[in-house]
Amino acid sequence: MLFRSETVTINLYPEPDPIVQLNVLRDLSNLLETKPNLNLILELVLEGVYRGIGMDRALFALLTPEKDQIRAKYAVGNGTESLSDKFIFPIDKNMPNIFARTLLEKHTLWIKDASASEYQNYMTPHISNTIGTKSFYLAPIIVNQRAIGLFYSDRYSSRRPLDETAYEGFKHFNQQACMAIEHLARAR
Repeated sequence: MLFRSETVTINLYPEPDPIVQLNVLRDLSNLLETKPNLNLILELVLEGVYRGIGMDRALFALLTPEKDQIRAKYAVGNGTESLSDKFIFPIDKNMPNIFARTLLEKHTLWIKDASASEYQNYMTPHISNTIGTKSFYLAPIIVNQRAIGLFYSDRYSSRRPLDETAYEGFKHFNQQACMAIEHLARAR
């Protein structure tokens, strides 16, 4: 008897999936009707960014209580354990980096090329070594007019290009996360 071997390709990098995006957004809305916890909200949003938008890595980082550092709290995707361990950056108005800039200016950013002159001064060697890519999305989490953390996402491992559709989806998930966290804060 002859056996034929077959190669099975497993895609480690999710493709954009509008159905997953819709389901996660629906789950997030339904969750707000109960008394959700912050962790569940963040996990849902990261799952939506990772699987729904089709990113390689998605991470949530939180400001420390002293507000002098930003640290990874949750991450999903390929290689995020190493990224999470190293994702600790200072937040200092006198020595801004790209994460401090995002939090201080409260702007969502699509960094298409971190070595471009506009961002060059905000990319420290520690940031470049930690994230390993020059193209990524950043969005601050704003609650009651204050930045409390940020979302970071990229396609580092697969080297797939970022695009406008993914960026719009990323911004939408960030807006929903901000509304959900603000709702949670008011309920308490």
